[in-house]
Amino acid sequence: MSSPLLTLQGMDPFSLRLKEVMRGFQPPERLDLAKWTAKKRYLSREASESPGLWNPKKAPYQNGVMDAISDPALEEICWIAPSQAGKTEVELNAIGYWADMDPGPMLVVYPTLQVAQDFSKDRLSTLFRDCPCLHGKLASNKERDSDNSLLHKRIPGGHITLAGANSPASLRSRPIRFLLCDEVSGWEKSAGKEGDPLSLATKRTQTFRNRKIIKISSPGVEGLCRITADFDETDKCYYYVPCPFCGTFQTLQWHAIKWDKTPEVKHIPETVYYFCASCGKHIHEKYKQEMLEAGEWRPTCKPRNPRSKGFHINGLYSPWLSWENIVREHLETDRTKDVARRQVFINSVLAETWTVRGSTRESTDLMQRREPYTTELLPEGVLMLAVGVDVQDNMFQWEIVGYGYGLESWGIQWGQIIGDLNHPHTWGQLLPIFERKFKHSLGGEMGIVTGAIDSGGSHTQTVYNFCNDIEYKRIYAVKGRGGQSVPVLSKPKRVEPSQALLFSLGVDSLKEDFYFRLGVKDPGPGYCHFPIHYGADIIEQFTSEEQRTEFRNGFPYHKWVMKSKTLRNEGLDIRNYIHAMVMLLNPDWEAVKENLKKQGKVAESKKPKPSWKNDIEHDW
Repeated sequence: MSSPLLTLQGMDPFSLRLKEVMRGFQPPERLDLAKWTAKKRYLSREASESPGLWNPKKAPYQNGVMDAISDPALEEICWIAPSQAGKTEVELNAIGYWADMDPGPMLVVYPTLQVAQDFSKDRLSTLFRDCPCLHGKLASNKERDSDNSLLHKRIPGGHITLAGANSPASLRSRPIRFLLCDEVSGWEKSAGKEGDPLSLATKRTQTFRNRKIIKISSPGVEGLCRITADFDETDKCYYYVPCPFCGTFQTLQWHAIKWDKTPEVKHIPETVYYFCASCGKHIHEKYKQEMLEAGEWRPTCKPRNPRSKGFHINGLYSPWLSWENIVREHLETDRTKDVARRQVFINSVLAETWTVRGSTRESTDLMQRREPYTTELLPEGVLMLAVGVDVQDNMFQWEIVGYGYGLESWGIQWGQIIGDLNHPHTWGQLLPIFERKFKHSLGGEMGIVTGAIDSGGSHTQTVYNFCNDIEYKRIYAVKGRGGQSVPVLSKPKRVEPSQALLFSLGVDSLKEDFYFRLGVKDPGPGYCHFPIHYGADIIEQFTSEEQRTEFRNGFPYHKWVMKSKTLRNEGLDIRNYIHAMVMLLNPDWEAVKENLKKQGKVAESKKPKPSWKNDIEHDW
């Protein structure tokens, strides 16, 4: 008969308690990143459709990337991926893993300081809140504590510092063991006057032999893309998945995505399937998850740096992007001929570099395709009129352009006003232009809906004052900014003391878009029409610049330059101003077109209600 002092486990209470105490002195279980994530990572309800414990089968390709991050034999990891592939969650996994299993000084760099601050508030705080193993490891924010702020967090054994690639101050000081770089293709080439931000951040890891440098991004412009250049130094791993019918392993490629069309060439995206080049079977999306779980990463070359590893996938793999929706986005992008939208699709869905096309155009081509329409009667396709004004020292140059469905455009009227721009009378001559009405081929008259005036010259304040007075006409002051990363249209601001609304325009992107549309050969979405009354002196201004690749501090960048010193480029600038304003209004072309059909004529343009003046700022 057993002693009553023995427990069910066959041990007396003292021995059992001693075993529990000794267990506390044992080292923690060593896990790699993928296993740690599967056991200890909890997704936050604010950022996940499936909050709770991490599911390693949801996006299995993430496991290979995480295995590389925790591999002590590897120093640099490079991952090219589209949007909605789980890049941010992998970054959070790495941060949580290091904080829990291998603490040390971390630096996480985002394209801008604002993005870093948003990440700290929205994602980092919830990571430590929802993972039990991280509870208590992140010091709470304390006022006047310089060692613990929104962008700098102390943890036991290290710290987490968040920085912006556009801020040189945030990339200096503190040695770093773990460097995590997010969306490096969107970084500026130079952090102020300090030089390349990636080099600045990497230098801070040099004191650690066991450092980790992780770079994750969707690609950017061909020839300028950071992540692609880094990927080329690695073993270039691609994710191979088996065909559910023949078992052949292959990478998912956009050209193999197919869908049905009606005899009238109407696309049917819901019939999408993947064509297996090996067996010819149609693979429908219901097999995608099964294929992902059976997939594997395969290197395709020998790395130039033996301590590096690279990964590449596109949006076809993402469990959060359906093939049908990808096809629909492609069709809509193709329909509108919107270059900016097309680039987003190439970079953020297909995870391919954007190839700049149409970097130069010839005026002779445009001269040959001029058309015999006049200002007496607007072409039927014109659904809206906009005006642009370029301000010189002694004159205005202006153009009125018609727009229609798919941003198809028609040059309508071009002119100059020469005079003393310091005299109010000269500015007053612009007002009749903004009030002009044109007869439409469908009947009725059409007026100018919106416009822009250049404020970047020597009459900036006068432009502000003038535009503030006529803002009810939707005529705005604009200022161009160069650079590949500058958005086409930035949030407007009120400028002192006139309180005029000023828009900042990304002129490099606008020029690329315009040159792309000049290359559209057939009338329809994106096509640019020019009237016969536009002479060579006007047409040459539209094609006066070309894009060249130059190098600054060893880094390539694209620059728009004049083809010849004898040419003028005001026409190109004016078209950019007008196009930006049309994009701002974003008209519902289908609704306008239907309205014209019903009425049989174009309604006269009306002034907006006085309260409209500030609506654009509220709606932005």
